[in-house]
Amino acid sequence: MHPRLQRICSVLVILVMLALPVSALAVPASTSASSISAYDKTRPQDLVESNLYAQSAVLIDARTGEVLFSKAPDTKLNPASITKILTAMLVLEKCDLDEMVTAKISAMGTYEATWVPLQDGESMTAKDMLYGLLLKSYNDVAAALAVHVGGSLSGFAEMMNRKAQELGCTNSNFVVPHGLTTENHYTTANDMAKIARAALQNETFRQIVSTQQYVFPSSNKRNDSISLTNSNKMLPGSGSEYAYEGNIGVKTGYTLAAKHTFVGAAQRDGISLICVVMGSQGPESLRAEGKWMDAQKLLDYGFAAYEKLDVVALYAANPVECDIEGYIEGDAGRLKLDLGDSSALAGIIVKKSEKEAAYLNFQQNVTVRYTADRIAPIERNEKIGEMTYSYGGGSVTVDLLASRNVLQAVVAASPISDDLSFDAGSSAAVPPTLTDIAVGIKHSPVRFLALLLLVPVLILLGLVVSMLVDLSRQRKRLRARTSRSRGYY
Repeated sequence: MHPRLQRICSVLVILVMLALPVSALAVPASTSASSISAYDKTRPQDLVESNLYAQSAVLIDARTGEVLFSKAPDTKLNPASITKILTAMLVLEKCDLDEMVTAKISAMGTYEATWVPLQDGESMTAKDMLYGLLLKSYNDVAAALAVHVGGSLSGFAEMMNRKAQELGCTNSNFVVPHGLTTENHYTTANDMAKIARAALQNETFRQIVSTQQYVFPSSNKRNDSISLTNSNKMLPGSGSEYAYEGNIGVKTGYTLAAKHTFVGAAQRDGISLICVVMGSQGPESLRAEGKWMDAQKLLDYGFAAYEKLDVVALYAANPVECDIEGYIEGDAGRLKLDLGDSSALAGIIVKKSEKEAAYLNFQQNVTVRYTADRIAPIERNEKIGEMTYSYGGGSVTVDLLASRNVLQAVVAASPISDDLSFDAGSSAAVPPTLTDIAVGIKHSPVRFLALLLLVPVLILLGLVVSMLVDLSRQRKRLRARTSRSRGYY
């Protein structure tokens, strides 16, 4: 090959090799953009991971904790201010709402001050501080509460991590109560979902995070009250385009390092969902809006793809029945069992595409454990056993109760013994009747002796009667002679 032509070919090969990595890097970006834009709002049940802006996300059933959808749910990320969900939970556990909390600035560490801000020695109730913490995400309030409850920031961090472990969190480490970027402060979408689910079981927490407006009162250091507006744009009363039907909270977050984070919860038609969005960033002109878009997609997916499973109705069509021993004559000896408190079965959900299979396989998913002897007598509503219903997200156990009374059969008396004895101390013994005694005598080996003794007794009785009759006759004859001799006849 001509040297000049060879050099041209070499240059072309080098250019091609350089171009390959560039094109390879460009593919994911274009794919990501197209996947997000390809999301079909009319078919939310078709949601896929690439439809989300978030780096990590999860959707769970609030009732059971079952994961319904996820995207890199165990990736360790900076949570930003959704950290305050755990902070609030600990405060609610350790403090009375009317308890006074005093800010100790020197012990509160470094933080970005809010626009209030708290002053050294400023006091207010734990309740007021919780509203400031959860509605407006005040960092100084978080620090003041942490020092009050934990004695110090480090002491409170230990409490946070201990609580997280109790809730089953395995990929988290909390260092600060407010979530500002701090070395070694991280969690995951999965762990945050567990924390949020536990927090929402506290009625006061639910009330605070679902509040749209609150008046932050004056204090010993501040004369003016401050009106707070919840920063959650998904609340139905927010007036935002992202307001979501059934939303009940929970908490927003943002730092430059964490990007946008959000934990949201919503209820519709008896279904309760919790979503967590972490590391979310929307399109260029809507960076801060990506978390709302992601949360809407996740919740829409849950409500579109799942529905309630009426386990109570399923059981009514397939009740548990058991055989009974010792029942009265005429009873079928077959006892149907009713469900006890069925409230635990009320919120079970199933994927719509799997609902038919759940109905068909109901009996296969039921396990029965008997806790009482199935022997009469049995009273109606008496606990006989327990039923455990297993499904995709776990299992639920409810009591099984007797649907009716079952009477006990009459226990036959024991055969009469030869000595005709009666054991009064025996609970099973029955006092003998005259008929029983007669029957016993008839079949007893000593009956002949009894008959022999009876003959002389009858003869003696006959002699006595005869003597009495003769004596009576003699007295009558004597009275008659006496009367004739005196002339009375």
